[in-house]
This record gives sequence, C-alpha cells and structure tokens, in this order.
Amino acid sequence: MNRIYQYALIILCGFLGLSFEILAIRLSTSYFGSGLIQTSIIIGVVLVFFSIGNYFSDKTGNFQKKFNLNIFISAIFLCLGLSQMSYHFFANLMTGLDRNLSLLIISIISLGPVSYFISQFSPIFLHQFKDLRFGKIIALGTIGSFFGSVGTSLLLYYFYSVSHYLFINFILFYIFAILINKKNLFILFPFVILSFLVNTFFIPKNIEYESGVSNYNIEEFKGFKGLVINGGKYSSVINSNNESSEYNEYIHRNILSIKRKLNILVLGAGGFTLSLKNKHHNYHYVDIDPKLDKFIKKDFNKNFVGSYIASDARAYIEDNKKTFDVIMLDVFDFNSESTPKHLTTTNFFNSIKEDLNENGIFLFNVIHRGAFGDSEDTVKNQNSLLKVFRSCYFIPINERGLIHFRKSIRSTLSICLKGNISDKFSTDNQY
Repeated sequence: MNRIYQYALIILCGFLGLSFEILAIRLSTSYFGSGLIQTSIIIGVVLVFFSIGNYFSDKTGNFQKKFNLNIFISAIFLCLGLSQMSYHFFANLMTGLDRNLSLLIISIISLGPVSYFISQFSPIFLHQFKDLRFGKIIALGTIGSFFGSVGTSLLLYYFYSVSHYLFINFILFYIFAILINKKNLFILFPFVILSFLVNTFFIPKNIEYESGVSNYNIEEFKGFKGLVINGGKYSSVINSNNESSEYNEYIHRNILSIKRKLNILVLGAGGFTLSLKNKHHNYHYVDIDPKLDKFIKKDFNKNFVGSYIASDARAYIEDNKKTFDVIMLDVFDFNSESTPKHLTTTNFFNSIKEDLNENGIFLFNVIHRGAFGDSEDTVKNQNSLLKVFRSCYFIPINERGLIHFRKSIRSTLSICLKGNISDKFSTDNQY
C-alpha cells in the first residue's frame, strides 16, 4: 500500500468521524434545540465512545477482521440510526421526558456505536501501516477532522439539505470501506440502497421542506396558515384576511401606519409577515437560513416585499454600517422556549442602538408563559433594555384567538426609543 493511499485513507477516516458528529448536531436541532447544552451532550457522547473504542481497539490481533466487522456494523447504524426518520421516531417515543435526557439517550443510540467503531480505525492503522509513526497518523486524522467539520458545515449551510448530505456522507463511507477491502463493494451495496431510501422517501410527514439549517412545515387550520420551524409552535401565521399575529397588527396600527417611508430591519424573518401591510416602507429581513426566502415565497407568503440577508442576527448587527428607523428583534427558539441568550445581552442592545437613526425605535417581541414578570428571563431582558434605552414600554399582547395554538404562551412587545419620549404610547405601559 503506497504512502499517498495510506494518507488518503487516514484523512478520510478523520473527515467521516467529525462530519457525522456535525450532522447529528443538525438533526438534534429540530427536536431538542441548538443551545450550548445540547451541543455539549452530543460532543460528550462522541468523546466517551471514542475513548471506549480506542481502549478496546488493541484487544484482538486479527486487524483485518476487525476492520471488516467495524465497517459492517457502522453501516447499519449510519443507515438506520443517523436519519430524520430515526430522530423523529425516538423524539416522539420519549415525549414527556426531560429534553436533555432524551437527547442524551438518542445520541447514545444513534451516534454512540458509530463513534465507537470509527474511533478504532486509527489504532488499527497504527498496526497495519507499520512504517507510519503514531503522531503522523493522529495528525493526518486531525486534518481530516478539520475538513469534516468545516466542510460539512459550509456545504450544509449553502447547498444541501441534511438528508441529502447524510446520503452523500454514506457514499464517502462506502468509498472508504472499498479502499479498506474491495469485497465491500458488493457487501455494502445493499446499505447504499437503504441509505438512499431512508434519506429520500422516509422523511417524516411533518417535514415539508428541509435545508441544512432547519426543517419547515406549513399547516392549515380553519382559515389560518401556519409556518412550523423545527417542529415547534407556529413561527408565523396568516389568516384569510391577510392578517398576521396580533403583535404585528399592533405594530402596523401604532408605528408603521405613517405615510413617510421608513427603513426597517427585521431580525428573525419567520414567514416575512411584517411586510403584509404598509408595503411602502423599505423592509430588510435577516435570518440564519440562506434558503428560507425561496421556500416562503413558494409556499407560504408568496407576495412578501423586502430584501433578505442570510446571516446570524448578532453577526449582522456587529458588521452593519447602515442605520434604520425601526429595528425589530423577533427571534425565538420554541424548543428552549426563549430568545437565544446571545441576542439579549446589554452589549447586543447597545449595538442595535448604534444602528438606529436619531429618533429610531427598537421593537423586541418576547414570547413567554404566564404574565410578563413571572419569568426570570423576561425580567433580565427588561433590565438590560432599560440600561441601554432612554425609554422603554412593554405592551402585553392579547392574541384574541388569532393564533389558536399559543393558548399557554403570551407575547409582550417591548418598544424602546433611542430619542425623546413619544406621546404615541400610553405612560401606563412604561416601566
């Protein structure tokens, strides 16, 4: 076996190990959220099974047999364990359990065995490629891991859905297996067919469209059309009268009804519903998914107006050089039932203030359970806003049945003014 062949094999092994980990993180986002705890659980499971796999890798002298067994068992778990179908099944099976505990169990079932067997390849390489030093094998595997992590993230973000990339990754695994043993060309071919079927035709029914970032679905109910993102509560709604959620309607009645054209930035595009009315304003939407606008235009809100920028909200604000008359923050993770923490800091609110015109308005929609002051998060948000803005008003929003599925969740619209106090808002609502 020549040196280039050995290097390619080791790098590909490292690539696959990290790539499958990134895909597991993406799959879990749709069912358990994308916070630090969720990511840490997945990384922790991978590292534990990596260490166990390394420990047991030298317990046999028949390394070729070990190679073939590891590849065969890994193929089974990659086909059936790491897929939209399996995550959807296990998430529903464990409904009622603590969210993080459920993620831990699913990660052990779906990702643990794969991590265990893939981790054994590098120690086996050490025995098979006796002319390579251990340090060089680890270095080459780490280079592969780098490309697996960065490459998978970029390809998912810009080009592929998660199911498509799962199949592509299995093809890479298939090539890796053939390079190890040419007999795997025929032994593993049925698994290639199985992977294609699982990642093409066995997508859960509640996923109408998937990108590399999120899963989407549109549901209709008694004259309402609702956008579901990552299986949570409805992110946006439109009724038969072309009306959206009550906080959007309140904004149009009290802020956007003026004839002067405003420059409006919306962080968290959802269904692009803020521009359903008062379309004479300039609307600029920012959201993390580069494919979101195409899906919304095609199936949910075909006539939305405004420009779209695919970016993280905080990154956009930090890099932005423009100023706006109105900036609205409407980002909510229904899995964690909170606004992402990095979007509620004093530093972030200061950055938003800098991007407002002299008399600009910052709108922050907060969805929460119970009354406004009942949640520790909402109190912290309120205190952070009042440290930054001269005046803030907190308007409880009664959805009045428009969003029937949010019976136990209420909305509070925070209106913060950069300039002088306006008489547009009742002082009864000022904190």
